[in-house]
Amino acid sequence: MDPVEPGHTDVELAESLLAEWDNGKGTSRSELERRVWGDGGAHGRRFDRFVRQTLGVATSQPSKQSGRITDLERQLRQLGVAPHGTVLSDWEMQLQHGRQALLAALRCWNDPVATFRTETFALPFVTAWNSLALAALQKDRAEWRELGAAGEPVTVKGVPRAAATTVLLERAFGESRHLGLRRNVNFWVGLRNHVAHRHLPALDLVTIPQAQAGLELTRSDAHPILEEDFRGRSAQWVAHRSTPTSSVVRRWS
Repeated sequence: MDPVEPGHTDVELAESLLAEWDNGKGTSRSELERRVWGDGGAHGRRFDRFVRQTLGVATSQPSKQSGRITDLERQLRQLGVAPHGTVLSDWEMQLQHGRQALLAALRCWNDPVATFRTETFALPFVTAWNSLALAALQKDRAEWRELGAAGEPVTVKGVPRAAATTVLLERAFGESRHLGLRRNVNFWVGLRNHVAHRHLPALDLVTIPQAQAGLELTRSDAHPILEEDFRGRSAQWVAHRSTPTSSVVRRWS
């Protein structure tokens, strides 16, 4: 059924009321409500609703308090904190998961006396980029699931299984400008798989350049991704330049 259009009488009345109100410079909304509808208790809400529904014109503005609350919520989200009572969407949860994983990777790599450091760094670093790719795809409603031969989603106990990390990165960040990032993360994916099954001695000295490159690419590539894809609603990520014994940590604004 087609939507019912406002009648000519309603449109004319709404236009007349809007003109008399004159952006708050003329007759008050409450006075117009009392005169037209005999309603002295709506405090302008009936006027706002009638004009908005009839003409599609908003005649009220959010209060300053509402604006401040929205701004504070945005700041909390940028710090990776979900305000109490907030229901996060799937992509926001993935973004938070990725931030936590990256911070874990940084803490591990920055510990000069840690043992099994490279092996421990590999898992959260790969997890961080896996989660960021998932967040970008889910936010854009793009395909993030593993698909079977017939194109149907693969499920495990009824839950869709995500595509492999390398596939997710290609789908989410397939542009040529992210080629270095994809190759670096792919290196860590392979290393993560190897260390799960066998001992690889003296990894720290060999992988220092790869770790530094991965963290630098995280700093340089993730910042524009967060700005472009998540429009400031994303959790604030952290990046650094690191050596085995020291680091400089800085927040991204």
